[in-house]
Amino acid sequence: DAVPNQLHGLLFSRATSQVFYSESANAVRAAAEYSDFFDGFWTGKADVRIDQSIENGSFHYEILAKNTGTTPIPVGFGSHPYFKIPSGDPANVKLVIPSSKAAQIDNLDDVLPTGRWTPFTKSDEPLNFSRAASGSIHGKFLDHYFVLESGQPKVVEMIDTKKRVKFRMTGLSENIRGVQVYYPQKGDIIAIE
Repeated sequence: DAVPNQLHGLLFSRATSQVFYSESANAVRAAAEYSDFFDGFWTGKADVRIDQSIENGSFHYEILAKNTGTTPIPVGFGSHPYFKIPSGDPANVKLVIPSSKAAQIDNLDDVLPTGRWTPFTKSDEPLNFSRAASGSIHGKFLDHYFVLESGQPKVVEMIDTKKRVKFRMTGLSENIRGVQVYYPQKGDIIAIE
């Protein structure tokens, strides 16, 4: 019943320049390199490498851009990782986001930010996913940007209480200021980016 996953972006339809794969007793690693990533769609030149691995039960994901041109270039990346709810039931999911406000959106069809913020002052507010809140996604439409608390670890968790499985996403850069969460109000897939 869920809305299909939407894949898009400059890398979506590009063939890789090189692919790397390795595995050991505790890890599986894969990497893909893309030469001249912008291919005329953006100023400058850059190569991109995406590294993904599962090591000792943890998933790691990293995107690196290398400027191969002669001038500085602005680069920003986003990923849209979709997670399947292990139990298949959103009523079993608790979402934990260290945030005290979210961007207001115009409506549930266009989902455009209005430039205003919705602060959370009570633990039972629908968009409050702080550790003190219930964190339930059940029955909620989410396509919201949450501002992460400054000075706090940039850790977002999705916990399936029935299967006792926890997905933990950790932002390693101080440049990460927020997290976008998409859940279409039904189904067993959630995007946390």
